[in-house]
Amino acid sequence: MYSQVFILHAKLLKALSNSKRLEILQLLRDQELTVSEIQEMLSLSQGNLSQHLQVLRSAKVVKTKRNGKQIHYKIAHKNFIKASDLMREILIEQHKSKNDPLMKDLTKKMTDLVPL
Repeated sequence: MYSQVFILHAKLLKALSNSKRLEILQLLRDQELTVSEIQEMLSLSQGNLSQHLQVLRSAKVVKTKRNGKQIHYKIAHKNFIKASDLMREILIEQHKSKNDPLMKDLTKKMTDLVPL
């Protein structure tokens, strides 16, 4: 039973361990979007986006709502955004002392990084 907790944790982290899925998470941080809106913003093929969204749905990171033919996606729990923001803070700390060219992007607000 004890190890099951770590297995669940690892499965959730695995769902979030892809840069495109993290971008999707950021796109949905303050809004609900349709598949076509996400596809347009990220310039992904329908098949590729569907695979990413399926992984996020399976891990219960996002929820869906059908409106006619459109499927709308939103973050399942606000703490996913908090966790992402905390990880960003760690990255800033790790790169702070290195004159790293990424610091400019790391210190931007997450909403400034997404293609809205």
